[in-house]
Order: sequence, then structure tokens, then C-alpha cells
Amino acid sequence: MKFSQQKKGFTLIELVVAIAIMGVLAALAYPSYLSYIRRARLDNARAMMSDTAHALERHYAQNRSFCQAGTNCTPPDIQFVTKDNLSSAPATGVVVTLDNDNYNFSIVKANPNNYILKGAPKADLYSSDVLSANQLVLFYDSSVPAFIRCTSGGADLYETSSRASDPTALPDANGCEVMQ
Repeated sequence: MKFSQQKKGFTLIELVVAIAIMGVLAALAYPSYLSYIRRARLDNARAMMSDTAHALERHYAQNRSFCQAGTNCTPPDIQFVTKDNLSSAPATGVVVTLDNDNYNFSIVKANPNNYILKGAPKADLYSSDVLSANQLVLFYDSSVPAFIRCTSGGADLYETSSRASDPTALPDANGCEVMQ
């Protein structure tokens, strides 16, 4: 008596083909995933900068200036606190509740009637070649008001040039663009 044996399972060739297909799909999806992560971090930083701009506008409403009272236009102290240490926030100065672990925020320039905020990715977040190729440094200019995003080289040019007074005049060649 002979029993018919049916083999169950995959052959080695079928397994290799399935792994190859998964590898191709992963290779196509990974750059898209990285782009999504960059956009999400940038949008979160933009939201935090909007919160900071609102806090500075409240400071302006109280003091009629974006500068500290009694100084030769020293920017106000901004205290970024997380939701965990909100109870230890100082009573004076500009306090912003921070919900962003990816960017460092600061005031680049301040005048009595306008200011420029900067949001730069933290040092270990992106490599230097990614920063130089992608517009990941954010600025908020209150005189326009507009968000400007720059490459790392464009950010250096933006901070030091007189074009910062009119961000809409920035050509694409310097690595900055106005966000819509």
C-alpha cells in the first residue's frame, strides 16, 4: 500500500522571491517615510513657533515693545517649559509651553516693533548633508508675518543679510523659501 504524500510548505525559491518583493517594497517606502517624518517635525516646530509668536504678542500688548522694559532692545527672556514642569514656570518673562523635542527655539533679532524667531533642528536630529539639502530650519518674521524655511547654509545667509527685513524678496538660490 502506497500512501500519497502531499508536501506542505514553501520551497526555497518561493521564500527568496517573497523576501525580494518585500525588500523592493521597503526600499520604495523608506524615503517616503523619511520625508513624512521631516514634514511632521517641521509642522510641529511651526506650531510651537506660532505659540511663541502669540506669547510675544501678549508681551507686546503689555509693554508696547518686543524688547525687555528698560533695555536698549534686548529681546525678552523666553522660558520654554514642558507640560511636566509647567508648575515651575517663572512668573515673569515670556513663558511658552513646549511640546517639541526636535527643535531649539530662539529669538534671532528683536526691535521695538518686530522680531525674528528661529527654530533649528537639534544637533543630533539630522546629519549635515540632510540639513544642507533640505529646508529644515524655520524662521518666523513678525514684520511680514511669514514663516521662512531654509537649508543650513540659507539660514546663515538669512540671519546675516539685510534681506531678513523682506523675506518675500529672498530668491530660491540662497536656500530659503517663504512657506504658504
